[in-house]
Amino acid sequence: MIKKLLRTGVLSVVFLSTVVMATEYGSRGQAMAMAEKAVALIEEVGIEDARMSFETPTGEWHDRDLYVFVYDSTGTVLAHGAKSAMVGRNLYKLSDIDGVKIIQEFLQINPGQTGWVNYKWQNPMTKAIDKKSSYIIRQNDYLVGVGIHLD
Repeated sequence: MIKKLLRTGVLSVVFLSTVVMATEYGSRGQAMAMAEKAVALIEEVGIEDARMSFETPTGEWHDRDLYVFVYDSTGTVLAHGAKSAMVGRNLYKLSDIDGVKIIQEFLQINPGQTGWVNYKWQNPMTKAIDKKSSYIIRQNDYLVGVGIHLD
């Protein structure tokens, strides 16, 4: 009887930790939805007011590892939900540890189009460098993105 209870308890812990781990990070669908919602906000209130919302550390624009970032067509950061100190910096030449030119990859997406870009970036939750895939919407002069961290 005790062995059965212990086995059930262990299985419950394993199951619950698997569920928690599965929801620890945002999904592709959630990243896409957040980016589309961010574009709508920019169109409604303008980039400056939208930036203030994106950079508020709590609320709808931060969900686990998901946050909004916005670049202009020259590679200058207009908003960054995880590191607001980056706003105003031109990161056109930014490369990840494998040499992927991140912003230049974003700029390969045609105006009015969307796409995914893969690179390595610091995970805001663990501070480790992880594989990341960002959903980019190129809307007018803006590159609006939300990324997910991959295993």
